[in-house]
Amino acid sequence: MSVHGTGIGRHRRHAGSLGDVIAPECNPRTASRVRAIPTSAHLQICRPGIVRALRQDTSLEKHQDSALFEERPESSARSRTRWLAESAAASALKLVAAILIACIATFSAHATAQGGLNGSLLGFGITSGKLAKYQFQLTDDMPVTSLAWSPDGRYLAASSVHSNWIHIWDLQKRSLARKFQRGAAGREHELSFSPDGRFFAVCDGLGGTFHIYDAQQWTEIRAISPKAGVTCEDTAFSSDSTLLAMRGNAILVYATSDWHLLTSSDLWGNWSWGRAVKAISYVPDTHTLLLGGNDRVDGPDDFLGTVWVLDSGDTAPNRYFPAYRANPPNMTGEIVRLAVSPDGQTVATGTLTGWGIPQAPVTDSVHILRIADGTLLGRPLDGKGLGDQTGGLEYSPNGQFLFVANGGIHTDHTIRLIDPRTFQIMDSVRADITIYDLAVHPRSTQFAVAAGNRIIIWSLPVLSPRQISRPGSN
Repeated sequence: MSVHGTGIGRHRRHAGSLGDVIAPECNPRTASRVRAIPTSAHLQICRPGIVRALRQDTSLEKHQDSALFEERPESSARSRTRWLAESAAASALKLVAAILIACIATFSAHATAQGGLNGSLLGFGITSGKLAKYQFQLTDDMPVTSLAWSPDGRYLAASSVHSNWIHIWDLQKRSLARKFQRGAAGREHELSFSPDGRFFAVCDGLGGTFHIYDAQQWTEIRAISPKAGVTCEDTAFSSDSTLLAMRGNAILVYATSDWHLLTSSDLWGNWSWGRAVKAISYVPDTHTLLLGGNDRVDGPDDFLGTVWVLDSGDTAPNRYFPAYRANPPNMTGEIVRLAVSPDGQTVATGTLTGWGIPQAPVTDSVHILRIADGTLLGRPLDGKGLGDQTGGLEYSPNGQFLFVANGGIHTDHTIRLIDPRTFQIMDSVRADITIYDLAVHPRSTQFAVAAGNRIIIWSLPVLSPRQISRPGSN
């Protein structure tokens, strides 16, 4: 049996190049002479619109072809026939799998391009919910890991842990309005606007510098480098815009009037020894600063997820309360996100749900606590296995919703809307890729997430209290 006798070797010599090959499988006059089921290379020639995304491994194809048509004089005719049938069946299965993967990829891309209003096949695509409706998306040239909405709602600021560029998106024009560089790539959740709209703060990551920009002219007005060894991971303004707190390996509070340092709390020693602070937030209409992180306390009443309270002028917490207690045999949650309700009465905490060893992961999720005494009021997502909250945790400006964005690559990339009074899940929408940050419009009902190199935006209707009391999907 000769390969060259069928002409197959001649046709497949350049199977990796579409321009240099004429596949006999595409020609009905020669197809009867081909014993092998068409491979992905020939399907790519015959059906270029279906599997355009498939990549060709020419060395593997040649190996398969030579094995399929190799002369086997020691084999009987029956065993050779059986072997050919088994090889054909295996090739057919690979072909079906290739077509299925290509179809899913094509359908998912089409659904995303069309806005994905109704989702797409097998769960891919951006979705709307019963309340939240997909609006539009912006495509950046970097993977976006931090978002901040300007107080007037016109701009969305974006940054990345992979880039030292800061991008300012004009939402009215849906285009990039400004971009500027800083000294180094940043961190996740690092951007913040002052509530009065005058200032825009940006961390310089491990560089230890944070930059203050005029949020009207987008010019830098101050670069503050506290001291050698101090890092900048995120910042928070007080609601009256007179204070700016910076978190890194220290908590520093500055007066925005002239940017002089008011208080400094070293997180390498003193009260914070053995503890880790991973989130900060001011309580609205106060100068009280909340810190969230993990505690080192051991014993039968051990708790690791802790909220510490610093009043104006404090360099150490005056009190603290647990958000996540020990939950053996499961691992205890640590706080990675804080969100304070607009009325300043409650704080929502986010943790690393699902992290840890498979036999005993963190099962806690979002907890809602009263700030005055630390009472746990609700835990609407505990035990549901919905993923961690690194993707974002924010209240709507009117306090009607708590937005929870599940981060991580092994989650369903869903944003859930929780009623902070009843702790019911009111609605949910889905991005189509890992969520890194969440931002809520400070004056309306829009919200946005950073997902890959895109910023995806949804909007909500203004609801009456009666409408809010009716739960939606989860």
